[in-house]
Amino acid sequence: MPVLSVIVPVYNVARYLAEGLDSLLDQDFRDIEIICVDDASTDESSAILSDYAARDSRIRVFRHETNLGLSAARNTGLSNALGAFVAFFDPDDLVEPDMYSSMTDVFRDPEIDVVFCGFRTFPNGAVSLQDFPGNVALEPKDFLKANDHIHSRTDMSFSWRMMVRRRLLETCDLSFIQDIRIGEDAPFNLSCTLHARKVMMIPKPLYKYRTDNAGSLMSAKFKPALERSLSLQFSEKKRLVKKFSMDEYTPVTKDMSSDIIRRFVPMLLANAGNNPYRHVTAADVKRILNLDFVRDACDEIGYKNVFCSWKEHMFYLAVKLRCVRLVKKLYFK
Repeated sequence: MPVLSVIVPVYNVARYLAEGLDSLLDQDFRDIEIICVDDASTDESSAILSDYAARDSRIRVFRHETNLGLSAARNTGLSNALGAFVAFFDPDDLVEPDMYSSMTDVFRDPEIDVVFCGFRTFPNGAVSLQDFPGNVALEPKDFLKANDHIHSRTDMSFSWRMMVRRRLLETCDLSFIQDIRIGEDAPFNLSCTLHARKVMMIPKPLYKYRTDNAGSLMSAKFKPALERSLSLQFSEKKRLVKKFSMDEYTPVTKDMSSDIIRRFVPMLLANAGNNPYRHVTAADVKRILNLDFVRDACDEIGYKNVFCSWKEHMFYLAVKLRCVRLVKKLYFK
């Protein structure tokens, strides 16, 4: 049995796939299986996977007959993983040669179930380290309470910067929510963290995240699944926060609500405006303002100004009071 299972969802990434697989195979940690799940690719990805699997027995390939999305592909990988530990990798990215040796070494502490690391974007080389205490094993609530901005700084996002003990996933029946096609990482990461016995952060940029892939899902101007995905994402995050009594810790709930208003309401409005099939209407804006998670966020914030300028605060008040025409005028001027 391998020590580590690395799950790689693959969909039409032929341009980057070989480089990504080489990055995994060149790891100094050798006791690894690489589970590639081809989510019904229509480019040369399938042929590349077959070639690599024929050359290296550490690569196992599974294929979906139809495109089911990133969450489903990762779940297929999870159901076939054999390693004691599980990590995730997006095939247009790269990893530092010592990433998995550094992370698996942390699990020498038998109580640690989840490990995070930082990342570096490329080609620009910007470093991102999560705002958690480094190199110290903490209980989940203490780990999360050390960071008042786990939502707004996306410090619970990106499953590829997390490694988790597979026993935890099986015991707690943890997997990705298949209907969430955008932002699926955040609720999964939060769930793994809260269910863990102890969590640790390695304050090093061990993962290399590509930012110039024009074909990635997040690069698309119009995302049909965005509204439903965000609704499901925040419903799950709210459930987890309440289940583990994190809702009693105000900074976490305030930050989640602020993130919804500051980042996701504009994202939803922009998405409606980018719909190639219709022009944005007052009905579209009204629907967004009446989404349950948007209304809950406004109730949580109240009338407090949590924004950088009064102009932004006025926009928020228009959202809170559901002034459809004013929001439409302010945003789509």
